Amino acid sequence: PAPAPAPAPAPDPAQAERLKRSISSLVDEWVEIANEREATECMAELPDSAVGVFGEVMVGKVLEEAKPARLERLFALVPVLVRGGQLRGPALPRALLACESLRMLTDVMTDYTRAPETLGRLAGLMTACELLPLKWLEDVSQAMLSEADDEFTPAELVRATRGRFVRAALAEALRGGEGRPLAWLRERASAEGADLLRAVDAADGEA
Repeated sequence: PAPAPAPAPAPDPAQAERLKRSISSLVDEWVEIANEREATECMAELPDSAVGVFGEVMVGKVLEEAKPARLERLFALVPVLVRGGQLRGPALPRALLACESLRMLTDVMTDYTRAPETLGRLAGLMTACELLPLKWLEDVSQAMLSEADDEFTPAELVRATRGRFVRAALAEALRGGEGRPLAWLRERASAEGADLLRAVDAADGEA
């Protein structure tokens, strides 16, 4: 039999931090000047691992942005990089599923009361752009339940937070920039093997 492939080398923490700073600067510059060519060219110069880091950086940026106009500009960066071909592959779903701000969303609400809606919009936008499968919504909402399993967080609050997040994500996925019928969501869920009804049930009646 062929020998097992060698394990991937561990990421260099210093290199990972430099990459995060580069993407943070790219996003900040986009918010200020919204130059599509510059944003896509800068992202194209980064390694493939930048896609997952981009997702993590965006989560932090949209949480911290208090000005509505700047928040909308942050969201607008996602389809720009999709059209440019810079956002693709499985790294983004994996990175966002592991993102602590999403998994511990109930705790994040202590500092950011609108976090479920804001992060739900980001996830829904990425779903509409076909960067995240609908199954990802199921997985991350389940992770919210398991991560918040402690005596200090009421189960009802965790379920309500998850419901707000899922509702915002599904609404944004349907809007998709142009507006899509519910049939599109059902067909895509069927094609991806996602239990859309479970995702909807997670949101219904939990606000």
